[in-house]
Amino acid sequence: MKLTPRRRPEGDQPPSRGPIAAYAGILDGRHLWLTLEHDEPVALRDPGSGTAYPLESVTDLLALLPADEATYDVVVGEGRRAQSVWTPPLDSPDPIRIPVSPDGLTRFSLLRSEQGSLRVHRAPAPPTALLEAIELRGPDVHLTLRPPGGVRQGDHLLLLDTDDQVLDVLPVTAHSGHVEALIGAGDLPAGYFGIVRFALGTEAEWVTIRRGRSDLADPHRAVLLPELHDQDGDEDRPRARFRWNPDSLLVVRVLDPDELDHPPATVTPLAGGRP
Repeated sequence: MKLTPRRRPEGDQPPSRGPIAAYAGILDGRHLWLTLEHDEPVALRDPGSGTAYPLESVTDLLALLPADEATYDVVVGEGRRAQSVWTPPLDSPDPIRIPVSPDGLTRFSLLRSEQGSLRVHRAPAPPTALLEAIELRGPDVHLTLRPPGGVRQGDHLLLLDTDDQVLDVLPVTAHSGHVEALIGAGDLPAGYFGIVRFALGTEAEWVTIRRGRSDLADPHRAVLLPELHDQDGDEDRPRARFRWNPDSLLVVRVLDPDELDHPPATVTPLAGGRP
């Protein structure tokens, strides 16, 4: 039987001629780093209007592009001579992801067409409050937040379940454009176990709370956050643990006492394995 080698998809084969991206990345949510072995002008081109926005080796996309949501082709050359830039596949697993822009209002992403051409997409990000500091103060946790549009009268810290239903409302204090809140184990919803989401605002209108540098695919595993303990409880038995969810939003996991009563996990070595 004759075996025929499997043909790679057309877009996965680099062109024999034409510009190829040696590197493309948006590392800080606003600047595009692009490396090409090419001497002609490089630009982002709006496929609808044909408008071209010139690029440098490092370009501030927030300053360069219109604020509207749009997708742009990365091209080399001008007019009819412009050629799309080819890039290797972008879907390889990576612990680093493109963060939201520093102002929290824009999210850029790198895309790849079926033919392998490189594109830049700009989209609005939903407003979020920025967590500026989190620290233990005695048995409680102190949060310092920066609202997206400035401090508003009537704002509170909201505790939400996973369906965004309000579980409780906690007071906050405001000064100098910041909001502060204090959370103790006694402020957690009675009888509720699992993930509690935090939000800032009112029951009618609120925003979630994000991490300042949301550039990790799994931020929880790389960040140490405080725990809450009952004042008269065992120090080794936390009532709840703060954490970042996969979207880099602040949540707290309220622990079920029955889970804590289970014996600790053990590891059984494989036969012949080293101790």
